[in-house]
Amino acid sequence: MEEIGGYFELELPRMKEKFLHHECLALNSARNSLALVLSSNKNKIKKILIPDYTCPVVIEEVVKSGILYDFYKIGKNLEIDDSLKLEQGEWLIVNNFFGIKDHYISEITSTFPERVIVDDAQAWYAPNFDSAISIYSPRKFFGVPDGGFICGNINFDVQNLPEGEASDLSRHLLMRIDKSASEGYRVFRESSEKLGKEPIRKLSKLSRRILESIDMKEVKDIRKVNYIQLDQELYPYNQLKLPSRESFECPMVYPLFMPKGKQLKEYLIANKVYVASYWPGIEKWCKKGSMASEFSDNLVALPIDQRYGKGEMMKIINVVTEFLNGK
Repeated sequence: MEEIGGYFELELPRMKEKFLHHECLALNSARNSLALVLSSNKNKIKKILIPDYTCPVVIEEVVKSGILYDFYKIGKNLEIDDSLKLEQGEWLIVNNFFGIKDHYISEITSTFPERVIVDDAQAWYAPNFDSAISIYSPRKFFGVPDGGFICGNINFDVQNLPEGEASDLSRHLLMRIDKSASEGYRVFRESSEKLGKEPIRKLSKLSRRILESIDMKEVKDIRKVNYIQLDQELYPYNQLKLPSRESFECPMVYPLFMPKGKQLKEYLIANKVYVASYWPGIEKWCKKGSMASEFSDNLVALPIDQRYGKGEMMKIINVVTEFLNGK
């Protein structure tokens, strides 16, 4: 029986339009989404090729699946380094890095139809394609405690899966408002580690309700404006050849690749501009000096998200230029 009365829940507005990817299979994490995709297609996949520049979680889930795998190299423009051919039964995982490789991903999925898993964890707004399976992570773009979405043909009955329960995973979200990012970071890490150990479940009601409250068009517009502001000032220093802004829907960050990027990350963090590294741990399978290793060390993922505007972007620009000028 539906409950009536009692204390209030967290109050959130509800958008008139359904949120992006609402029609896709919604699970509790991108990790579990990949696990489900691999298990559902295990009989089809003899071997899977993985980019050498990728999250270690991807490797962990492929190893767990028991599917044979190999690496391919990512080149200087965040694309496959060499021409790639897939043998019969071979599949490909391809990353939409930082949400800026939409056009390139469309070319790959057309080249290898029905044999591509697109890792769109960093590309919430990127389109999904009928000829591929795409995996999205709302946690990279919004303040939600859990979530992983699968778009594409997947042969798995999820009706009997239990729903995730995310209230215990949400404390860091509240601390980020009440306190600060630095004070809540430990709890954020603990929540992420706990979510990573969760079995496959449906998306929690809490995360679904939060997603229903977000104006995703506004978020997209803000991110694009912030990206443009950083690019206009910092592109002379960026050794990464960025695709045209018209070729992708919405970036996750502004990727700045430059010598001494590792030191710049430390300088930014010391000045309370928090940047993540993608990805610690890849030296386990990448040679030092490879492009993947260089990206891991020296690619600086500058924040451009919807919480910020011109003032915050100018602070980032000033901190970067101070570093470059040796101040």
